[in-house]
Order: sequence, then structure tokens, then C-alpha cells
Amino acid sequence: MSTLRTSWPPAAIGAALFAGVTAIVALAGFLQLAAAPEREPAIAVLPLADTHLARAGRALAEPPTPQRLDAAEREARAALKLSPARTEAWLQVAYAERQKAGGWSPAAAQALAQSYRVGPLAPDVGTWRLRFALEHWESLTPELRKAALAELDALWSRYPMRKALKATAAEVGSPAGRLAFAAEVRSLERAARARAAADRKH
Repeated sequence: MSTLRTSWPPAAIGAALFAGVTAIVALAGFLQLAAAPEREPAIAVLPLADTHLARAGRALAEPPTPQRLDAAEREARAALKLSPARTEAWLQVAYAERQKAGGWSPAAAQALAQSYRVGPLAPDVGTWRLRFALEHWESLTPELRKAALAELDALWSRYPMRKALKATAAEVGSPAGRLAFAAEVRSLERAARARAAADRKH
């Protein structure tokens, strides 16, 4: 099994946050049900999806075993059945599939691609997703590379995130991934200097 430096969870959606959000949203759903018992129970779908996400996150945060990885993927897919557009759930599936395979796999690639389809820009998990993509850069399809760089470009434009992005890239184990990041950042910085020069002329 090849070593993966990227671990779950992303800092922004760690297991503790998962648990806290789940409790709050679940309470809100319960209060809504209590206030309007005659309504259909569809309003409880979001809290239930978050519960599955929290369980998957806790399982993935533990030392990986086949049983934990299977359980995490089941919970993530259960969340997706209720809320198919949850970017973090698709990333949980991608991470679990990668860990189960001991390296990059078609199933991991499919889940990562779907995470970009439902959430091409996801600031809460964007730095984690970028690192995950960079770690497997040589195995990514051109379409996945394009999606990863597009998100990098968008996140880079938000100045407060540049330090975090650079720190993330510095921890990437793949030389190809680090080179791809450096090349894209150089391109972004050249474009920024060109815009600044053009603005000074006006």
C-alpha cells in the first residue's frame, strides 16, 4: 500500500465540527417536526444526511482498517442518497476508495470527479481537495487536472487563502503535484502583475 500524506478530515470540517453541526441541525429539524407534525417528514432529510457525514468523518479520522473504511463509505453514500450534491461526502468516498485500494483507483477518480461536478468551488474543503488532487497528479485525467487548477485559481484570488494554499502545497509528497502547483501560481502571479501594470497606465 502506498503512503498517502493527506489525511481526513479537512481542518474546516473535522470530526468535532461534524458532531457540533449535526447536533444543531438535528435539533432544528426536531423542533420543526414538533411544531408542524402534520407535515411530511422531508424536512428531516438534511439533519439525517449530516448525521451520516459526521459518522463517516469520525470513521475516516481513525487509523484506517478495512472495516472502518467500509463503514465510512457506507455512511458517506447514505448521506449522498439524501443529499446528492454534498461535496464533502463525495470527497469522503474518494478518500475511502483510495485508502481501500492502497493507491489511486477508478472508484476514487470517479468520486473526486463527482465532487467537482456538484461543487466546483468549495472554500471549506477546497484546500484539502487540492492537496488530495496534487498528491495523485500523475494519475489524474486532464479533466480532473483542469478542475483542480480552476479551483486553485478561484481560491488564489481570495488573498487570505494564499498562505493556506502555499502551506498545503508544501506538504504534498508528489513532485509532479508540487510542480503543477508552482507552475500555476507563477502564471497567476504574472497575470496579476500584468493587470497591475495595465492599471497604472490608465
